[in-house]
Amino acid sequence: MADTPDRYLDLKRLSERSCLGVSTLRGYIRDLGLPHYRLPGSGGKTGKIVVRWTEFNQWMLRFASNRQQEVSDLAGRILEDFNRVSD
Repeated sequence: MADTPDRYLDLKRLSERSCLGVSTLRGYIRDLGLPHYRLPGSGGKTGKIVVRWTEFNQWMLRFASNRQQEVSDLAGRILEDFNRVSD
């Protein structure tokens, strides 16, 4: 699939591209505010949910981890504990 910036993906396609399960994505929509569009259904049924690929990527950046900073913070805490014990 071409990486089209404004492509809308249903949850099955988004699941395939993101390696996250459909139920996980539904939970992110419900609990964590994943941006989505709910299309109208017919006959009183709920319509399809689609997510814009670029909006998904932007939303995911909220959860990016700065590993270098985490390692640095951990090393600092270890040194503080070591200094307290050796005093």
